[in-house]
Amino acid sequence: MTGLTSSEEWARVLATAAKFHNYSARNAMLLWAQAEQRGMQLTRVAGYRRWLELARQVRKGEKALGVIAPVRRQLTAQEAAQRAKQGRPAYDNTGRPAKVIMGFKVESVFDLSQT
Repeated sequence: MTGLTSSEEWARVLATAAKFHNYSARNAMLLWAQAEQRGMQLTRVAGYRRWLELARQVRKGEKALGVIAPVRRQLTAQEAAQRAKQGRPAYDNTGRPAKVIMGFKVESVFDLSQT
Protein backbone atom coordinates (compact mmCIF):
# COMPACT_ATOMS: atom_id res chain seq x y z
CA MET A 1 0.00 0.00 0.00
CA THR A 2 2.95 2.29 -0.38
CA GLY A 3 1.36 3.47 -3.64
CA LEU A 4 -1.08 5.58 -1.63
CA THR A 5 1.49 8.33 -1.32
CA SER A 6 0.46 9.99 -4.59
CA SER A 7 -2.79 11.85 -5.15
CA GLU A 8 -3.39 9.81 -8.31
CA GLU A 9 -3.26 6.53 -6.37
CA TRP A 10 -5.48 7.97 -3.65
CA ALA A 11 -8.00 9.05 -6.30
CA ARG A 12 -8.03 5.47 -7.62
CA VAL A 13 -8.68 4.15 -4.11
CA LEU A 14 -11.58 6.56 -3.67
CA ALA A 15 -13.00 5.66 -7.09
CA THR A 16 -12.89 1.99 -6.12
CA ALA A 17 -14.51 2.69 -2.75
CA ALA A 18 -17.35 4.57 -4.46
CA LYS A 19 -18.32 1.39 -6.30
CA PHE A 20 -18.88 -0.49 -3.04
CA HIS A 21 -21.42 1.60 -1.18
CA ASN A 22 -22.45 -1.44 0.88
CA TYR A 23 -18.92 -2.16 2.06
CA SER A 24 -17.09 -0.48 4.90
CA ALA A 25 -14.11 1.70 4.10
CA ARG A 26 -11.85 -1.07 5.38
CA ASN A 27 -13.41 -3.68 3.12
CA ALA A 28 -13.25 -1.30 0.16
CA MET A 29 -9.53 -0.83 0.86
CA LEU A 30 -9.11 -4.59 1.23
CA LEU A 31 -10.83 -5.19 -2.12
CA TRP A 32 -8.77 -2.47 -3.78
CA ALA A 33 -5.50 -3.94 -2.47
CA GLN A 34 -6.41 -7.44 -3.69
CA ALA A 35 -7.45 -6.12 -7.09
CA GLU A 36 -4.22 -4.11 -7.42
CA GLN A 37 -2.17 -7.17 -6.54
CA ARG A 38 -3.94 -9.21 -9.24
CA GLY A 39 -4.03 -6.45 -11.84
CA MET A 40 -7.84 -6.39 -11.82
CA GLN A 41 -10.17 -3.47 -12.41
CA LEU A 42 -13.12 -3.97 -10.06
CA THR A 43 -16.66 -3.19 -11.14
CA ARG A 44 -19.41 -4.91 -9.11
CA VAL A 45 -18.67 -7.41 -6.35
CA ALA A 46 -20.99 -10.06 -4.90
CA GLY A 47 -20.90 -13.49 -3.32
CA TYR A 48 -21.20 -16.70 -5.34
CA ARG A 49 -24.87 -17.31 -4.50
CA ARG A 50 -25.79 -13.70 -5.27
CA TRP A 51 -24.27 -14.04 -8.74
CA LEU A 52 -26.37 -17.18 -9.24
CA GLU A 53 -29.49 -15.23 -8.20
CA LEU A 54 -28.55 -12.66 -10.84
CA ALA A 55 -28.38 -15.44 -13.46
CA ARG A 56 -24.58 -15.27 -13.67
CA GLN A 57 -22.09 -18.07 -13.06
CA VAL A 58 -18.61 -17.53 -11.63
CA ARG A 59 -16.13 -19.04 -14.09
CA LYS A 60 -14.46 -22.25 -12.97
CA GLY A 61 -11.04 -21.64 -11.46
CA GLU A 62 -11.62 -17.99 -10.53
CA LYS A 63 -10.00 -17.02 -7.24
CA ALA A 64 -12.29 -15.25 -4.76
CA LEU A 65 -11.60 -11.89 -3.19
CA GLY A 66 -11.92 -11.74 0.57
CA VAL A 67 -13.87 -9.30 2.71
CA ILE A 68 -14.34 -9.25 6.47
CA ALA A 69 -17.93 -10.02 7.53
CA PRO A 70 -19.48 -9.99 10.99
CA VAL A 71 -20.76 -13.21 12.56
CA ARG A 72 -24.11 -12.46 14.22
CA ARG A 73 -26.34 -14.56 16.40
CA GLN A 74 -29.36 -13.99 18.57
CA LEU A 75 -28.80 -13.97 22.31
CA THR A 76 -30.50 -16.63 24.38
CA ALA A 77 -33.03 -15.43 26.97
CA GLN A 78 -30.47 -16.09 29.73
CA GLU A 79 -27.71 -14.17 27.91
CA ALA A 80 -30.05 -11.23 27.27
CA ALA A 81 -31.08 -11.10 30.94
CA GLN A 82 -27.43 -11.17 32.02
CA ARG A 83 -26.50 -8.38 29.59
CA ALA A 84 -29.46 -6.29 30.75
CA LYS A 85 -28.29 -6.63 34.37
CA GLN A 86 -24.91 -5.29 33.27
CA GLY A 87 -26.57 -2.31 31.58
CA ARG A 88 -25.62 -3.51 28.10
CA PRO A 89 -28.03 -3.61 25.13
CA ALA A 90 -29.84 -6.94 25.28
CA TYR A 91 -33.22 -6.61 23.54
CA ASP A 92 -34.44 -5.34 20.16
CA ASN A 93 -37.36 -2.94 19.59
CA THR A 94 -39.88 -5.77 19.89
CA GLY A 95 -38.54 -6.98 23.23
CA ARG A 96 -36.89 -10.10 21.87
CA PRO A 97 -33.25 -10.92 22.66
CA ALA A 98 -31.02 -8.86 20.37
CA LYS A 99 -28.71 -10.11 17.65
CA VAL A 100 -25.10 -9.39 18.51
CA ILE A 101 -21.80 -9.59 16.68
CA MET A 102 -19.85 -12.54 18.06
CA GLY A 103 -16.81 -12.24 15.81
CA PHE A 104 -15.69 -11.85 12.23
CA LYS A 105 -14.95 -14.16 9.31
CA VAL A 106 -13.55 -13.90 5.80
CA GLU A 107 -16.31 -13.98 3.20
CA SER A 108 -15.56 -14.81 -0.45
CA VAL A 109 -16.78 -12.47 -3.16
CA PHE A 110 -16.24 -12.23 -6.91
CA ASP A 111 -16.12 -9.34 -9.34
CA LEU A 112 -18.48 -9.14 -12.31
CA SER A 113 -15.50 -9.73 -14.61
CA GLN A 114 -15.07 -13.17 -13.00
CA THR A 115 -18.55 -14.32 -14.05
